[in-house]
Amino acid sequence: MDDNDYWDEVEYNFFNTLDDVDKLMYMYDLMLGDFQNDYYGIDDDSPWIDEIVDDDTPIRQEVTALIDKSGYLSITGASVELLNKVVTTMVMDGMILSDKKLAMSDNGEISLNYRVIGTTTPISVN
Repeated sequence: MDDNDYWDEVEYNFFNTLDDVDKLMYMYDLMLGDFQNDYYGIDDDSPWIDEIVDDDTPIRQEVTALIDKSGYLSITGASVELLNKVVTTMVMDGMILSDKKLAMSDNGEISLNYRVIGTTTPISVN
């Protein structure tokens, strides 16, 4: 690691104006950005970086949640993992659910069905 890679006169003068805690945070951010790539073996010229960037997987996936008049909750989406995350959030927000049933349609949609018992105080305040 060459000192000239990180410190020019302007940056050094800025660093000297910081208080001790801010200097520590500045160094942490500076070094983490450099060594994190080394830790994971990531190089800007790595050929597999393009494979990660070109991934066509959507960041957001649609989930539909319906409660019918008889008190059953039906959550439909693309994967069981995604639906379980939605259910976990609902439980953390205070929903009491029972009688889990999993169903898969011919078009690949997955549905989780629950009987809604009621609601309570949320487990999480976030």
